[in-house]
Amino acid sequence: MEYFLPFLPDLFLKVLNMSITASLVMIFVMAARLLLKKAPKIFSYSLWSVVLFRLICPFSFTSAFSFLKVFFHGSRSMDHIPNQIGMMAQPRMETGPDQVNAMINGSLPAAAVPYSGANPMEMIMFALSLIWVIGMMILVVYGVSSYFLLKRKVSTGMLLKDNVFESEKIAAPFVLGIIRPRIYLPLGLSETEKSFILKHEQTHIRRFDYIIKPFAFLVLCIHWFNPIVWISFVLMSRDMEMSCDEQVIKELGTEIKKDYSASLLSLAVNRGMISGSPLSFGETGVKGRITNVLNYRRPALWVIVAAIILVAAMVIGLSGNPDAITDNEGKKMQLAETWAESLRTRDGKPRYEIMSESMKEKFVAGQIQRAGDDWNYNIGGSSPWVESFTIDVEGNTANITYHLADSGGGKYEQTEIITFGREDNRLVVIDAREQIAEWERVNSFAPTALQAAQDYIKALKESNYLSILSWSHDHPFDPMGQEIWDTVKIRDVKIIQEDVRENKACFWLEMDIEEGGTSAFEKGVSPRWLWLVKGEHGWYVEGLMTGGPPTDNWYLTGNQPAKEISIADLTEKSIITSDRFEFTDYPLIAELPQEDIYLYGMKPTGVVLKYGDDMQLFNWIYTTPRFILPVLNKQDLDHDGRDEIVCVLNVNSGTGVAIDELHVLKQAGTPGYIDYIFSDYLEQMKTMLSADYDKKENSILLKTNNKSYTYDMPAGYEEYTFKNIAYGNIVYFEAENGLKIKVPIGLAFEEMAEPQFFGDTPIFAGDIVFRNGKFQITNPEITIE
Repeated sequence: MEYFLPFLPDLFLKVLNMSITASLVMIFVMAARLLLKKAPKIFSYSLWSVVLFRLICPFSFTSAFSFLKVFFHGSRSMDHIPNQIGMMAQPRMETGPDQVNAMINGSLPAAAVPYSGANPMEMIMFALSLIWVIGMMILVVYGVSSYFLLKRKVSTGMLLKDNVFESEKIAAPFVLGIIRPRIYLPLGLSETEKSFILKHEQTHIRRFDYIIKPFAFLVLCIHWFNPIVWISFVLMSRDMEMSCDEQVIKELGTEIKKDYSASLLSLAVNRGMISGSPLSFGETGVKGRITNVLNYRRPALWVIVAAIILVAAMVIGLSGNPDAITDNEGKKMQLAETWAESLRTRDGKPRYEIMSESMKEKFVAGQIQRAGDDWNYNIGGSSPWVESFTIDVEGNTANITYHLADSGGGKYEQTEIITFGREDNRLVVIDAREQIAEWERVNSFAPTALQAAQDYIKALKESNYLSILSWSHDHPFDPMGQEIWDTVKIRDVKIIQEDVRENKACFWLEMDIEEGGTSAFEKGVSPRWLWLVKGEHGWYVEGLMTGGPPTDNWYLTGNQPAKEISIADLTEKSIITSDRFEFTDYPLIAELPQEDIYLYGMKPTGVVLKYGDDMQLFNWIYTTPRFILPVLNKQDLDHDGRDEIVCVLNVNSGTGVAIDELHVLKQAGTPGYIDYIFSDYLEQMKTMLSADYDKKENSILLKTNNKSYTYDMPAGYEEYTFKNIAYGNIVYFEAENGLKIKVPIGLAFEEMAEPQFFGDTPIFAGDIVFRNGKFQITNPEITIE
């Protein structure tokens, strides 16, 4: 018993889900019975077979012809109540129409807060499952005892012939027995009545009704909590008896209708409690049966044909579940909540149950690696722990933001992206990846330049963004960085030549790139130059460049020059070109001559801003493989009466990549400028931009605040599985009249590794307001250029 109790809630939920689905089927059958009112009752009786199937079968098949779509906006799984409802942060279920769902879900108790004890919903489900078992046992005991008491009562009956017995202890005839059914008749029946009754009961035996009705009663015992099942049991019993009545009239002739009705009336049984046995001649709606007998006439052929078509359609339409589709937001939200709640409780078993088979294998392998063969589904860590979480479902993915805390009072956020898919007609989680957070970033140092280079190369080959970032101290943090590196495959990296000085080092690398993915890397073998510097704590990476081999005095230039840079060194008068770049120490890369403002480049990276007789160094990237030079502008952005210098840099360019960086230089109280960089534009876009996919029209409805735009996909792409919109690989900034941002929006498909950008690709565009050192996108819209 102790072993069985923990499984009770799961078993009860399975039965409850089956009962809800069967209730929808029963509503259809009850409506169909009205259409079959003029047809022989054998057709109405046949319809109850699909109800019985739904009540006892824990699985079904999917069908495009399922009538159950009537109760839902779209096709869906029939898991109305999730197995993990007891562990959900906010329990929710789907029983059909939205109004019903809202009413039920609004009344469900919220989950317990972390570490506060048992979950209220979990306790409720356990209590309900106990009540269900007790009620079922009571009904089963009642049915079995009634059967054996009646069998004992007629044990003294006299055999008339074959399997027909007569007893003075009964008032109405019936069939009793499962393996060898017997017909029992009361004393005093006329020969005419006996002929009617025997024909009626023999029809029951010939159709195995003596087995069907007890079995239906047993199913009723399992679903005793559902009032629609009780009503259906009564209606099924009536259809069973009426169809037998009609068969007798059909075989013996319509002239016996009055005598047959009189026999029904004289042998009517008033049974106080529904039971699964026996099959009594005079029970179950005698008044309706008499009316049906008196009105019976042989049906026309067209009635028979129409009834057959209707019954076949109902059986096919009610046996299968609706086709599963990918936009079932409610089901995905349930899975996402289960996934997140598992991390909050550090119990990985609910996660395991909703994983695809391949994910389960990885999960088990990770558990064994972590805890050995005695692993126990434990996940997460003791600190920081999950206090709460928020979920945003978009298409086939869900972004889960965990709000974490540690014992020292620190607060953190961690984002995880899970991807949904279908496996064996079941919605499951097929992928999960954590989006790295900036608080996870650390700085790594090595005692020697060679060790730093080797560790950095190892991180490159493993596509480990956090490790790469730990060596590149000055590289800006990108929350999507790991996703980009997941698309990169580097086959090999060789050190061809090295030049290590006192505080600087340069390694000539040969990189064999198998797949460049969504990064700036291009497929093939190409040279790169890895620059390192020595700081107070050791060696780290300054940059990985493509600008060619270093010059003879390379170690005397750079972000932290070994010699003092003076205005006298900035001699270039014309904007640099790619052919002169190698031979120029400080190339002129942008200028505003009317303002006496000039921007010079340092090698391998960094810039010098010359304004009047002063200059200032900034650690900016200004060279990319496409050699796109910076753009300078000067205007009063924040309307404080003083102009700011605006610089737009292209920091990444390549196949499928073009990323601008926006800097605003503002004068401070002390000499020089403060550098403000617009870095959170993707996060701002996420709050402003949404997309809804219309599969029927093969179009995307893009929304920005109160504006919307419908983008029609190119012909042929309806064959692919739309995943989501994608943006961030191409970002443009403009600084002519005010500040503007333009971000092309690509379309991501399950079957394609990279987002697709078309000739008429929609563009997210907006103005940028700069005030108090912060940037804000305003007036967002979707344009086509």
